[in-house]
Amino acid sequence: SCSPTMFHASELRTSPKLPCTKFVAGMCGLIFFVLSAGIIVIRRGQMIPDGTGKNKTLGRRVRGHANFCENAPLAIVLLGLCELNQALPLDVLKVVGACFLAARVLHGWAFWDVQKLSSGLLTGRVVGTVFSQVCIVTLALALLAPLDSLFK
Repeated sequence: SCSPTMFHASELRTSPKLPCTKFVAGMCGLIFFVLSAGIIVIRRGQMIPDGTGKNKTLGRRVRGHANFCENAPLAIVLLGLCELNQALPLDVLKVVGACFLAARVLHGWAFWDVQKLSSGLLTGRVVGTVFSQVCIVTLALALLAPLDSLFK
């Protein structure tokens, strides 16, 4: 049922709209800021206007930031669509959203220090990657699950 009046009009005025998605998107904005600031600090300190200037720490931070930019928008869109379509219970969406945020923090943290990466301590990166992908696949499957109703 794809009814545009899924909610009563008074509910839309009084209740928060997509509260889980709103929170996760806001937190992603803050994570994005921190990852960006870590790049800016090195660029200004080392006077590297663009690229990485062969600075390994800067290179890793740029890659961690780019990876965040590749994953966060899709996760936010999927989360919002799941919440809007009630594809999963709100409590489940909160857990998936919290797991995604934790995964992105772990992943970003792993890219923060090049010595951690070169010493083989990739746990944050691996765990962050796995949990990010599990969250994205969970949300995608939740949206696809009711597709059988399209063919009836």
